[in-house]
Parts: sequence; structure tokens; C-alpha cells
Amino acid sequence: MLTTKVANITSIVFIFGLYILGFISILGIWEFFDKDVISKSFQTIGFLMFATVVILVAAKFLGKDQVSTPPPVFASVRRITIGVLIVSASLLALTGVLAIWDVLDGSAVQHSMASLGILAFVSFVSVMVCLEREGSQMLQHKFSSGRIVGWAIFILILFWFASTFGRFLFW
Repeated sequence: MLTTKVANITSIVFIFGLYILGFISILGIWEFFDKDVISKSFQTIGFLMFATVVILVAAKFLGKDQVSTPPPVFASVRRITIGVLIVSASLLALTGVLAIWDVLDGSAVQHSMASLGILAFVSFVSVMVCLEREGSQMLQHKFSSGRIVGWAIFILILFWFASTFGRFLFW
């Protein structure tokens, strides 16, 4: 019971820390902060992700607890995250299109793409943590088509994010 509580609390803290750092990174991309803030935010996200993975794996090695019902907060967080991603992606796409048509400054295209990459990455990681805490069947099968597709999408998002974000940093 204690290991499940620790893993759940750690996961929630990680998810909300991820949201805050992602938001700070997006504000940095839109030049509300210095570029140093962006890199430190990503380093912190990476560090928190590593710590969360270590805690979740350690909790798995301690064995299953008697409680089989996951807290409903993870399903709610997952649904809210996906909803925010859809709305934000739509608004960022609109911003990018307006910049392409010279209604907004041309740099808004790069800002929108980088912001969309951050949103996709933060959303993907938080949804995967929520699915893991919910005990989703999609994550249980080692070679299921859903998991392979999920990893393929993750790798594509990661490469796209790295190229978009890297291009933005060196301009």
C-alpha cells in the first residue's frame, strides 16, 4: 500500500512539475524569458523524468499491493491533458497560419512549431505516466501493436521536437 501511495504521489508531482516547466519553456520560446531558462527547464524535466522512472521501477520490484483500483485523478489528468493539447495545437496552428500569411510576424511560425513540439512532448510523457499508474492494458503487452505504434509516435515526436527546437535555438 505504501509503495503505491509513494508512486502515485511521485507521479502527480512529476506531472505537475512537467506542466510548469513546459509552460516556462513555452514562455521562453515566445521570448518572455531568457533562452537560458529554456535549457534549464529541459534539464530539469529530464532530471525529474529520470527520478520518476527510477521510483516507478523500484515500486514495481516491491511487488503488487492489495489495492487494484487506481486513483481516478490519473484518468482525469489524462483527459484534461489531451483536451488542452487539442485546443493548444489548434490555436498554435492558427497562429502559424496567420504568420505564414503575414498577418503576424514571420517568427511566429518557428515559435508556434517549437511550442507545439513542447506541448506534444509534455502531453505524451504525462499521458504515458497516467496510463502506467492506471495499469493500462496498452502498456502491459511487450509487443502489442498499440505499444509499437506508441513508441514509433514518441520517436517521431522526439526527432521532430529536437529538430524544431534545435533550429530555434541556433537562429
